[in-house]
Amino acid sequence: MRTNLQPRLLALDVDGTLTWPGVGPDSDVIRSLGDVAAKGVTVVVATGRGAFATAEIARELPASAYAVLNNGGTVRRVGDGHVLRARHMTHAAAAAVLGVYRACGMSGIWVESPFAGERYLCDGAWWTHAPTRLYLSTKLPIIRPMPSPAIAAPAVEVFAFGDREAVAAAERRINDELRDDVSTVSWWSEGLGAGGLESLPAGGTKGEAVAWLAGELGIDASQVVAVGDDRNDIEMLQWAGRGIAMAHAPPDVQAAADEVATVEGPPAVRRVVNEVWGV
Repeated sequence: MRTNLQPRLLALDVDGTLTWPGVGPDSDVIRSLGDVAAKGVTVVVATGRGAFATAEIARELPASAYAVLNNGGTVRRVGDGHVLRARHMTHAAAAAVLGVYRACGMSGIWVESPFAGERYLCDGAWWTHAPTRLYLSTKLPIIRPMPSPAIAAPAVEVFAFGDREAVAAAERRINDELRDDVSTVSWWSEGLGAGGLESLPAGGTKGEAVAWLAGELGIDASQVVAVGDDRNDIEMLQWAGRGIAMAHAPPDVQAAADEVATVEGPPAVRRVVNEVWGV
């Protein structure tokens, strides 16, 4: 759905797109995003991260930017952190997801509503699983033991890590048993040496959240450029007027995009910004 209209919104994945894996914000990209924002373009970072893990990047973004967090579960203004929207799983669905994770030998992580503190409520002995322990090692201030789901704050998502077989088995079961209440997205992390499986409210994706925000701002899909590199970006790339997949993106992500960048990571973002807005 390419357009000749001047794009008014730039939606960017974070890990592997706006940043290199395991590396903080790229100063050249951050500077170019400020230049784009100064032209009146709305900048949106869309990520699977929560607010705590996105804070370092958010501090560097233009005050007029927005953040789509938890793969669409939460939408915030960057300047003041105000929550514009939060979608919650029902307690019954979130508890059922925890049960599936347990059955597949995975420790679930229940991400609280932003209206309740956004803590990570961890189920089971998560510290015994090396990839989960590694992932959570940078988030210790917001980790708490999982209480009974009946008294936990509503969840915006419930996720877990496991090997390929465990993730695939859990995803199949959730999609078979809970498809009316839950959406899933799975991915593989080379850095963790494990797969991740995220369970979200039905219909919840980055793409749905970016589309909602654009609608609130009066911006049509044809005026949106979106850039991403993983499976949780597929719906966003498909919806945007111009969807750009990273050169290192998996084949199904590249197939969902209008085009594929010829370089990887932040240099691709800089190239897009220069080509589209001349900055």
